[in-house]
Amino acid sequence: MIEIALFVKPGCVSCQRTLDLLRLTGLPIRTRDLFAERLSGDEIKWLAGFAGGLRHIISTQSRGYRLNHLARADISEPELIGQMVADPEMIRRPIVMVDGIVLVGFENAAAGIP
Repeated sequence: MIEIALFVKPGCVSCQRTLDLLRLTGLPIRTRDLFAERLSGDEIKWLAGFAGGLRHIISTQSRGYRLNHLARADISEPELIGQMVADPEMIRRPIVMVDGIVLVGFENAAAGIP
């Protein structure tokens, strides 16, 4: 049977809304708190591969991203991954993985939810 993997931050409204929607599928959901059980560098690379690249799973809105000037063109992938391992706030949430497909973020308007 297909299982949904959901990567979240506790207290995140978008994460909770995503979980509520996913429960409607009736599929089993395995939730992982990105702060209590941090992703390793290999796991970040693995998820990024399914999501279309590292830039798809990094939160450019996070404080760490801005403070560390990570938008510069010369930044290396290992440096980005290291920053994301050290600061899970820099990982865009929620991340949903179903049957090898990764979806990142939650947009109310796109989902038709007020």
